[in-house]
Amino acid sequence: MSYKDELKIRLRRLGLSNYEIKAYLTLLKYGSLTSTELVKKSGIPQPRIYDTIHRLEEKGLVLVAEGYPRKYRAEDPKTALKRLCDRIKRRVEEDYRVAVKLIENIEMEKEKVTEDIWRIVGHRKIIEKIKSIIGMAKYEVLVSIYNTHLPELTETLKRCSERGTSICLIIYRTYEGKLDRKKLAFIDEIRESTIKGLGPVIIIVDRAHALFVTNWKEPREDVVGFYTNNSLLMKLLTDYYLSKLRRLTVLKHYILGTRILSRSFVNLIRAIEMIDNAKSRNAKVRVKVIGKSIKNGKRVEVEGVPEETFTDFMAGITRITIRTDDGKLLSIGGWGAIFEDIEAEVVKVTVEIPSISSHNS
Repeated sequence: MSYKDELKIRLRRLGLSNYEIKAYLTLLKYGSLTSTELVKKSGIPQPRIYDTIHRLEEKGLVLVAEGYPRKYRAEDPKTALKRLCDRIKRRVEEDYRVAVKLIENIEMEKEKVTEDIWRIVGHRKIIEKIKSIIGMAKYEVLVSIYNTHLPELTETLKRCSERGTSICLIIYRTYEGKLDRKKLAFIDEIRESTIKGLGPVIIIVDRAHALFVTNWKEPREDVVGFYTNNSLLMKLLTDYYLSKLRRLTVLKHYILGTRILSRSFVNLIRAIEMIDNAKSRNAKVRVKVIGKSIKNGKRVEVEGVPEETFTDFMAGITRITIRTDDGKLLSIGGWGAIFEDIEAEVVKVTVEIPSISSHNS
């Protein structure tokens, strides 16, 4: 492709029509011209010359000299094209803001949406979807991914952590590249997989979004991922991640209950681990639970001190027993609990370490 052909493509992307490109490039080449001269040198039909010049003038690319006959010349490209780009950017941003507000007025048929599994093809599209759903996280993100993907996702994960979201990261190590754990020190929990060969890439955000990909060790445009917000599939993926995949790992980094003293979880097992870690160092722990009553299905919100925790991976049971401020003893179960008092949807764990204040004094 010649530089002239590429220039025409670039100008077309900036919103210029073919006639406008011809007129603009002709004026750049020859300087000031009358409309008659411009028709002869550019090849633009006479009936189209005035509306073409008018549109270029509106875009700030052409200057007009009054007189008879009128003359036209191209504005300095660096200045004119920069102004045009700024105008396009402002218009696109405004269109985005207005479109989002208008879309919010549409009543979504959520029952139909949640039953779908969406197919995503190509490395770049999958990465962008991962960034998008992590950007919507409120409480907890579970990730299993290859270390070769981390450079593209580190900033997104960091912003997620800065919002107070808990992150569990499982890394599949490849031979390519080195893993710089210092750049990932903001993550609550980092584990390295002991799985040999290709492991599944899984991203689970709260109880709202899930994405999984197989055979994605290297960037490929034929790789296929699947996104869903189906609650049943999300629960299956979450159970697999926490009870199977996560157990086939070696813990490399954990700061819950030490550097991180307050986190909210949608998965009870990770809340229990933070509680147990803090209690092992004689720290004071409180929990706030938002969920529903097993007895009547009503929404409940309780706070108290965790007196006991229980985990049985084989039976799929996790439970926290808390004593509320008014002295009640309540059992808190995880996703799908039926035998406890409350099925937890969000558990906030807050740790108070007495030694911090004593050291400072």
